[in-house]
Amino acid sequence: MIRTKQPQVLDALNRVSAVAYIEAENRREPDGVVIFDTVFKVLDIELREKIENVVVGQNDEGGDIIEQQVKTFAHPYFKTIYTREARYKKSTFYGPYINNPNPSQYDDVMIAQIEFTNTRDWTGNELQKVYYWNLTANDLEKVTDEEVAQLLTPYEVV
Repeated sequence: MIRTKQPQVLDALNRVSAVAYIEAENRREPDGVVIFDTVFKVLDIELREKIENVVVGQNDEGGDIIEQQVKTFAHPYFKTIYTREARYKKSTFYGPYINNPNPSQYDDVMIAQIEFTNTRDWTGNELQKVYYWNLTANDLEKVTDEEVAQLLTPYEVV
């Protein structure tokens, strides 16, 4: 998974911007071709309430006084905002490692794809143009599994 280093404008009319996360999903390799979906996501949260029994004191007989408290927790998740199919020849995708493919190359390939797309002049139909917010390789960074786990860790809303 990769992400933008700075928030990108997602909805200019409503002034919504966020860091975009980009991930390769649904990899398949038919007939000398590597195909996967380039999925664009943003981090969103779902609020959930949890009722807990809390001991707030002792009564005259030495028993616990229990009170129910409602706590709100934020559960982060990745929300898909756009998906695009990427298609490469195996020799282009794997380079000299075609006999020993390495799926960890996805992040590098997606960064190169975005860099390539944004440095070319589009000559086709404007409606078919793929936009990547004019990003360059310097605007993107890889996200480790540990960072993803940290981003998706629920937390209490105070």
